[in-house]
Amino acid sequence: NAECRISEDDWKNSDVDGFSDSVIVNKTYSLNPRPNKKLVLTDMVVGEPIITEQNRIDFDMGEEDVGLVGFSFEASEETVITGVWSEHFCDDGVSIPRIIGKRDFSFEYTAKKGENNYRNPFLRLGCRYVELNFSKPITNVSACITKQEYPVEEIEYCFDSELDKRIYDVSVRTLKLCMMEHYVDCPWREQNLYVFDSRNQMLFGYKAFKNGNAEYVKSNLLLMSKDNREDDLLEICYPSGCKYPIPSFSLYWALALNEYLKFSNDKEFLLSVFDKLTSVLGAFANRINNGLVSDFNNTYWSFYDWTDSNDGGNGKKTNALLNILFVLAIKNYDEICKTLGKENSFEQNVKEVERNIEVFFDKDVGLYSNDIGTKNYTALTQSLAVLALDISKERKQALCKAIVDGKIENTTLSFKTFVYDALLLVDSGYKDFILRDIRTLFGKMLDEGATSFWETMNGYHDFHNAGSLCHGWSAIAVYYYNILGVARRKN
Repeated sequence: NAECRISEDDWKNSDVDGFSDSVIVNKTYSLNPRPNKKLVLTDMVVGEPIITEQNRIDFDMGEEDVGLVGFSFEASEETVITGVWSEHFCDDGVSIPRIIGKRDFSFEYTAKKGENNYRNPFLRLGCRYVELNFSKPITNVSACITKQEYPVEEIEYCFDSELDKRIYDVSVRTLKLCMMEHYVDCPWREQNLYVFDSRNQMLFGYKAFKNGNAEYVKSNLLLMSKDNREDDLLEICYPSGCKYPIPSFSLYWALALNEYLKFSNDKEFLLSVFDKLTSVLGAFANRINNGLVSDFNNTYWSFYDWTDSNDGGNGKKTNALLNILFVLAIKNYDEICKTLGKENSFEQNVKEVERNIEVFFDKDVGLYSNDIGTKNYTALTQSLAVLALDISKERKQALCKAIVDGKIENTTLSFKTFVYDALLLVDSGYKDFILRDIRTLFGKMLDEGATSFWETMNGYHDFHNAGSLCHGWSAIAVYYYNILGVARRKN
């Protein structure tokens, strides 16, 4: 078939066993106006058959897309079709992964004899490839994705370099693919809203979309504010009943709220969530012991970055990062307080913690270690120290030099924001280094055929072959190309 025709609607006219008429019930609900726009269905992308075997057909949609899967075919008899979706092929190049760890990227469809035309309105896929497996013969097979998008208006920019334009365009496309009813980290594997991930997406979106897409940003920040954990931290993701939060992510909420306030001047909204933010930060202030915020136990995930030192695995602690992030969060909170005319109830706490963070500084090497008495130095720790701490210009310059020299553990893609911000704060001469870094990293992905940017530079090989090839937190170029003047607004 030239296209996927949608005509199966027996469920609408009750010609299927097991249906009964609706009845009126007396229920009372508290309803609120929708805080953002509805998703819209746009183009239908018909896949190109690339592998055809006796009981299997694989389709290539041409690029990463998000939407509703559909297919049509003729079945010789009733049969069960197993569909699989993926962003990539396995290393053998001839199969796409269905089972990855505990994840099963598949669905089933019971086909009737004869013509079948189907679109699943309840299963939103993020993928490039769709595979259909069948035990009984089917013919005239086609598969499609009907794109489902959050409506945004892009700001138009021009570039001197074709590479920069490609990197920027794919970055914006990555952002858009990771926008659903709320921000999602990746459309293929999870479709979850995380505080840190979305902080990046908000920051980048201020530069990519008209009016900074502020209404959508606000709706996500509002959803986070509805959390109600006993320990006052924010959940790991939203909506969620998960009991395994990432404490550091709660601190990034202060940054996201302050950045939204600076962009929108929406004091009314910040006032509405101010008490919640205060209680979240209070959860850390209440853990101050001997002048420092004490680390969390193993019922929490002490995650900071997907690196060997900072991933929080195997009980690893990075107490320096927790305390430096606390200082950074409180300084953002202080800016919010000044704008709203509120009192900063953590003023003495942050002075005490910032003073005691000095115990993490190794004078012999001139760097901050991740914990007292260790020799574990990372670019993320040095970057956040530059941004958060009231230390000498000379020390900040030395920390940035260590980062640029590449002799300490680097950050992954998503935390490059702090590296770049630290470098630019210390010396505008680092502009060339930052642009070279962006062009190298993201140019490599483009050279490998990326149509959206990856979760990490290891691509799908990370996380036991579950690395996402479309991750909103990696749309870094949108922001830095703008503030560094590489992207110029069209008149």
